[in-house]
Amino acid sequence: WPGGLQRRLVVTLGARGSLSFEPAGHCEHTPAPCVTVRDSIGAGDAFSAGLCTALAEGAPWPDALARANACGAYAVQQPGILEGLPRREALACVLAGRPNANSG
Repeated sequence: WPGGLQRRLVVTLGARGSLSFEPAGHCEHTPAPCVTVRDSIGAGDAFSAGLCTALAEGAPWPDALARANACGAYAVQQPGILEGLPRREALACVLAGRPNANSG
């Protein structure tokens, strides 16, 4: 990983976002975008993919968690698993506060 391995425990909270725990005990809450849920299948996979991609690209943890939450939020608006994985254009819409933009 860029910048070296950083250990954290990440807990997803669905519509309430996610929590990130550092080994020293610090906890950070990252809110999720507010969306209408259509199908929750694949939301965790989308979250994990967004988090790993952001970290691999060198994003700091707060940005990576925001991207992961946006991926999960996009995923629950789509039917099925593969349809719920956002392309970068759709993800940019969710991160910009337009969570219902369908360009994935």
